[in-house]
Amino acid sequence: SACATRRSGRTATSMARIRRVYVCAVALSSAAALAPEIHRRQALSSGAAAALAAAAPAWAVDASAAIAVERSGFSPTIKQTGRMSRYEDTILGPRGSKSTVNIAFDYPSTWTAFKNSVDVIDGNTGTVATVVAAPAGDLDSKAFYNCIFSPDGKIQRAGTPVDEFKVLSVRDGVLPGYKEVALKFTAVSPNSRLIDRRAVATATRIGDTAYIFIVSAAAVKWKDEQDRVTAAARTFTAS
Repeated sequence: SACATRRSGRTATSMARIRRVYVCAVALSSAAALAPEIHRRQALSSGAAAALAAAAPAWAVDASAAIAVERSGFSPTIKQTGRMSRYEDTILGPRGSKSTVNIAFDYPSTWTAFKNSVDVIDGNTGTVATVVAAPAGDLDSKAFYNCIFSPDGKIQRAGTPVDEFKVLSVRDGVLPGYKEVALKFTAVSPNSRLIDRRAVATATRIGDTAYIFIVSAAAVKWKDEQDRVTAAARTFTAS
């Protein structure tokens, strides 16, 4: 249909943009059901996806989705100290409020931070870091972190489908009031290849909102990337 054709064109453009910005790194996204693990191989054909999207009513939005945070200033403050850099920024609080939230995290200086969004990328390995926000639930529950993979969340809207995902564990973070989350998922690349990825996230709650810093890497590189991914994730703070 014409609708499907237009949607297909938009999706292709979105995927091309993601590949340029993230150097083919595959980020997090998901299917609709809030379950510990989701399988969607049969639902990922472009025709079926377009038909489902066209049939969905405008009000059918997942209010629990982990969405992109909005920066309140022109550019973040980045301080480089040897092999590490410190990212500091102020983001807008919940929609409808006038509050702001200060966020910060460390990352290897070889990674690239983008000024227009809270995203960091290692162009050599495809390791990606990003910050999302979601209505706060039980941060001790694995089920809560399904919000990261919502089709209405930041990553899904960027145009990268996920074939399946699983929240592996949730434990107390390094700092009081923070949780450390282990994740794995299989993403679908623009050329329809299945790519396994692993991730570590740090989450905290401010009022009724949870702020989640997610760092993910390709599973085939996990042995080499795990320490850097985990170390970066553990530096995240929001206040």
